[in-house]
Amino acid sequence: MTEERKKLIEDLRGFTTSELCDGAGLYHSMDYTIKPWINGERIVGPALMVDVPSGEGAIVADAILQAKEGDVIVVAGRGNCSCSYWGDHRSFCARMKKAAGVVIDGAFRDVEECKEVGFPVFARGITCGTAGKSGAGAINVTVSCGGVTVRPGDIVVGDRNGVCVIRPEEAKEIMERALRKREKQKTLVEEMKRTGVVVTKVKMAQNLTRKILASHLAKPSEMKPGEEIYLKVDQTLTHDINAVMTYLAFEAVGIDRVRTECSVSHLDHNLLYLDHKTPDDHIYLQSVAKKYGVYVSRPGNGICHAIQVARFGAPGKLSMGGDSHTPHGGAIGMLCIGVGGMDVATAMTGVPMRLKMPEIIRVNLTGRLRPGCNAKEVILEMLRRVTVKGGLGKVFEYVGPGVETLEVSARATIANMGAEMGATTSIFPADEQVRKFMKAQEREGVCPDAAR
Repeated sequence: MTEERKKLIEDLRGFTTSELCDGAGLYHSMDYTIKPWINGERIVGPALMVDVPSGEGAIVADAILQAKEGDVIVVAGRGNCSCSYWGDHRSFCARMKKAAGVVIDGAFRDVEECKEVGFPVFARGITCGTAGKSGAGAINVTVSCGGVTVRPGDIVVGDRNGVCVIRPEEAKEIMERALRKREKQKTLVEEMKRTGVVVTKVKMAQNLTRKILASHLAKPSEMKPGEEIYLKVDQTLTHDINAVMTYLAFEAVGIDRVRTECSVSHLDHNLLYLDHKTPDDHIYLQSVAKKYGVYVSRPGNGICHAIQVARFGAPGKLSMGGDSHTPHGGAIGMLCIGVGGMDVATAMTGVPMRLKMPEIIRVNLTGRLRPGCNAKEVILEMLRRVTVKGGLGKVFEYVGPGVETLEVSARATIANMGAEMGATTSIFPADEQVRKFMKAQEREGVCPDAAR
């Protein structure tokens, strides 16, 4: 290990995983179920990855022999807790190799004996079951562990809060951001002690679009217009015209389940069964959805972007859809972007979405619609002013007293047709009108104040 790498690891020891995740954003913390079971005060070290087929564990022993002093062994067991990938003997061997610890996306056993050895073990769970002995798998290859991609050279940090993965090239910036957050919080606490005024959070002067983008950053960014940013995607939608290629591409990746909060396959565009082609598509789309944890909206339910908002949408979330009118969801304070089918397939694998930071245009609506006018008049006037290409690379954020007079259906008309301006998307605040809409859908609980 180089002196530079040793210094970097030593510097990272000065931060908790919570602080590092504050500095790094999303996509760095492993699933919360991977937690410390044995001696979990702190581990920091280069990752030694072990990719094991579900239920197979013999290759983990080979990885221990390759471990160098300070390595963190990462066992990508695909979340399988029905067999054990680790036990007391492997803990003893790893300690003799002077490894820093082991992180297991699966289960281990021999708890009491492992405690006696004292080697740090982070895992999803405990089982008495054994693992297969075929020796299948690979060592020191890029893996997915706990929903996080771990590459050769990455640094693993674990403590009682959980486990996160830091890329060396990002570490300096992450630590700087974490330190600024720590110092800012310290100053705030001191000010609260001095004044006696309780401040639960620091309100930043940001518009709704920037708030949502900032909360979904997968890597640090100043979010300057035109700069490429990486975003965690919460939801995806597809429709049956282009979804077949999307799900074929997703299947080819070889993961067990979609890695979004919610993905929906809408069977809503091709509804004429003139021959076997459309029925075959619908049969495939339903079967692949069942296999990978995707919701299905059956033929006749309604058009995809409207159903997604009514039945699945939530203020403050980020959605990507394989339909040009996905921005319809901006009506409820959700950032919804229309993309291609391959982009949706990528998002479903958990890989961050790459997007050029859009320019955010504030549209101030005043007054109210006159009798005989409807929301389409608003977007037609926007089109007259902006033209069909004037929205490229822009998000139109509607604010002002006039917004309060528009129900969600009216806002949806404006947000939907923002696509005709070439806009990245359009968005409205999540206010009482949205709460009223969600209550009518019997989903009032998904309208948090934080999305306003």
